[in-house]
Order: sequence, then C-alpha cells, then structure tokens
Amino acid sequence: MPPPKVSVTVVTYNHGKWLAECLESIVTQETDFPFEVIVGDDASTDGITREVLRDYATRYPDLIVPIFREKNINGTQNYLDVMRRARGEYIAHIDGDDMMLPGKLQKQADFLGHHPECAIVAHDVKTIDGRSGALISGSFENRPIPSVADVNYLVMNGCYFAHCSKMYRLSSIKSRERDRRTVDFFHHIEQATSGDIGYLHETLGVYRRSGATASDPVGPIADIVRQAYKDAFIRAYELGINATVVRRGVLRHKYGLALNLIRCNQKDAFLQEVCLNAEDMPYASWKHKVVHYLRAYPGLVYSLMTIKGAG
Repeated sequence: MPPPKVSVTVVTYNHGKWLAECLESIVTQETDFPFEVIVGDDASTDGITREVLRDYATRYPDLIVPIFREKNINGTQNYLDVMRRARGEYIAHIDGDDMMLPGKLQKQADFLGHHPECAIVAHDVKTIDGRSGALISGSFENRPIPSVADVNYLVMNGCYFAHCSKMYRLSSIKSRERDRRTVDFFHHIEQATSGDIGYLHETLGVYRRSGATASDPVGPIADIVRQAYKDAFIRAYELGINATVVRRGVLRHKYGLALNLIRCNQKDAFLQEVCLNAEDMPYASWKHKVVHYLRAYPGLVYSLMTIKGAG
C-alpha cells in the first residue's frame, strides 16, 4: 500500500452525537491519492463516541487508525499526539463534531501542490449552532479574506479561518511537544512562518459551534485560553515577526476580547482588557481608543456595539 499523501487528524471527546457524521464525511471523500484518518478519542465517557469509532475502524481498517486513550490527556495533548502520528505530506485537521463537504481534501491538496509558496490552505465553512443545528452567520465570513496572506496578516487579524478548514504541510510543523494548553492560533503562527496562507472562497466544511468552547470569554477554561493566546503572541516575537505587527495583533485581540466580555456583562474583566497605556496608543485602532475613553460607561459601550461595524 502506498504511503498516504494526506493525513486527516481527528480529535474527539464525547462527540458521540456527531462523530458518525464526521467520520462518514471523511471516508466518503473522493481523491486521486491515498489518505489516512487518525482518530484520537480522549477517554470519552458518553458511552457512544468509542462505539462509533470502533464501528468505523472495523469497517475501514485500511483507512482509519483509532486511538483509544485510557485516561483524559486534554485537547492540546490529544491534538499533538495525532499530529505526531501523521505520515502524509499534508495534514488536514478536524474535530469530531465538525464535517467535511465533498471535494475538500482533493481541492486543498491540489492547491498546495500548485502553490509551493504556501504552507497552509483554508476555506469557507458553514457554521451551525451545536445545540439547535441552526445556521450561524457572521462567524468567519464577516470580513473580506485575501486569497493569499502572510504571517503578518495572520498575527494582526487573528484566527480568520476555522481550524477544521485547515490543511497544512507536515514540513511546516515546529512544536511537536507542549507542556501547557495551547490554542490553534499558536500553531497557525508557527506554520505560517514556513510559507503563506492560501484561502479557498468555497464552502468545503461545516463547523459546529457549541457552548464552553475556547472562544467563550466566561467559560470554564477562559483563563487558560487567555494565557494560551499570550503564549501565541510571545511565540510570534520568538520567531522574529516584526514587533509592531505583534503589538497591533495583541491589541486587536484584547479589543475583541473586551467586547465579548461586555456582552457577557463582565465589567471588571472588560476594563482589564480594554485599557490602553501611553505606549499602546500608536498601535491601537481608533475604535479601541474610543472604547478605552468610554470605559467608565459600559452601558454606552454596549449600545455603540449594536451599531453596524462597531466591533
């Protein structure tokens, strides 16, 4: 059997309600190259996830590599482990509650094959609510996205694509071990220092947004996530990315977080993130400066946020 050209890495924990949909969307991908599917179950306890994975691994023994963990090792370590096992030239990552749409793997692999200057290629996704299944608009597609961007654009604009939409080169991996929780943004930055980021303006996946995610500013892991974003920006400095670019990226991230916090009525945390000092002023956006000056009036800030474009 020839080695896989693409490794699909799947991380799952208690995704039993959705894992079959996810795996089915992968095994039915039509490609002109071999691929493998590495699925790491992080000791799920829902009584469904592991059975679904066993079923698919039995039906597709030459395609799916199942990993059944005996104890939970957390999402970061699960992700790093499946990534380390990948043998393909390219890696496509997806969480166990998301889905691929037909043509995804072929189109992304073709793009990377035709664009050696790119280390990553992402695409549009349809975002749905994890509870209701209703379509959510404005999650990733609410701003123009360039067809090709560099690491500077990524650092200044944050995660402008869904992690489940990303395919990247195995050769672009820098960190294979981490001793702390790590956000996707950290890996995006590392990989984008090896090449540009391509973007396909075509919906090739479904991203399921649920509560208590890494993007939830008041969720159970909110403090861990904030530190993980700080780590990502520190890593950008370490990798030699322009200090002005990183500073602007940090402030943009803090501003976005501040707006989310005021939406959640977290006034003290909002003040902590939105405040600017004299050194920040040259790098902050005009919107951030306005909200900084109005920070003593969070109700007014919230009202302004309802104006289109305020965020």
